[in-house]
Amino acid sequence: MLIGFCYLRFDQSARNGNFLPGVLERLSGMHPEHTFLFISDKTIDASLPKNVIPVQVECENKSPVKWLLSYHLKLRKILKKYQADILITEQFCSLTTKVPQILLSPDLQFVQQNGFLKKKILSFYKRFTPRFLKKAKTIIALSEFEKNELIKYFKTDPSKIKVISEGTEERIELVNAEEREMIKQQYAEGNEYFIYPGIISFQKNLKNLLKAFSAFKKRQRSGMQLLFVGEPGRQFEDFKESLELYKFKKEIKLLSGLSEPENKKLMASAYAIVYPVEYEMSANAFLKAMQCEVPVLASSSGAVPEFCGDASLYFQPADHKDIAEKMMEIFRDESLRKELIEKGKTRTQDFNWSDTADAFFKLIENAVAASSGTI
Repeated sequence: MLIGFCYLRFDQSARNGNFLPGVLERLSGMHPEHTFLFISDKTIDASLPKNVIPVQVECENKSPVKWLLSYHLKLRKILKKYQADILITEQFCSLTTKVPQILLSPDLQFVQQNGFLKKKILSFYKRFTPRFLKKAKTIIALSEFEKNELIKYFKTDPSKIKVISEGTEERIELVNAEEREMIKQQYAEGNEYFIYPGIISFQKNLKNLLKAFSAFKKRQRSGMQLLFVGEPGRQFEDFKESLELYKFKKEIKLLSGLSEPENKKLMASAYAIVYPVEYEMSANAFLKAMQCEVPVLASSSGAVPEFCGDASLYFQPADHKDIAEKMMEIFRDESLRKELIEKGKTRTQDFNWSDTADAFFKLIENAVAASSGTI
């Protein structure tokens, strides 16, 4: 069986972490009897397993519609060339191929936060998302919350949606005390810091996080800093400019383009993760934090409670005073901080990449069998 994985996006700021590449990596190792096609617009690692065929593609990106036309044409050509049995796509289906498709995590930002989108992008999503959902044989949601949103907004058949959560790394190296001090010296002038790991954009409710940090600094008067670690998103330049007028701008760091090992060290050296995103669908940031033994402060909305359970201190994302209160609470109460760390370590045991990959492969087999008429 030849299984295609398509990792192409016209909007690079909306990717779902490393879920699709992570599943590909594990499935290719678990199933050497099958061949995997990895179609991506990113530079592809040359050290892929022998049963993975890498194909790097660039699509027209002058507009979403032109991108989609280019996507359809190039994808159909690639699938025909390699005779793929099934295609797994992230957020966009190919509407022109007859190859059965599994759609991962459709993009729902246009119904949840449409005020941040340009009119042509909003129009694109409204026009094509229902078609993507109809075209897919199976839809994978990363949480029950996301599944319910698909049913709520698009009346999607619940039996067509399968929930598969992300997993944790089998092994993760924690930083020791000496490394932690080096990281703090390098990135925070030797101070403790809160970390926000994710797309850097006003769309992620970061304005309220800045307000909360101001309230925290005024009340605590500590050397605590706030590090934004991730890739630029929509209105990133506007966000940067807003920091110039921010009273505590010297205590704020914007860090992007760092290597994955450096990102992990920054996470593992943080005092706590503060994640104010209102409609988070992915567990990636929280699982990394809990595995790195970093306490989680997060929004009580979206799918976060599904991922973190009792291992997070929750706040109302629309209320910056509540965010600040939770930041002060974790800062003042070391026993609470240790308690959350221990609960986080326990919580991560519920998320396993091997289980995720097994569940994913069963969906692939069922979709191929259904398309061939064998079930």
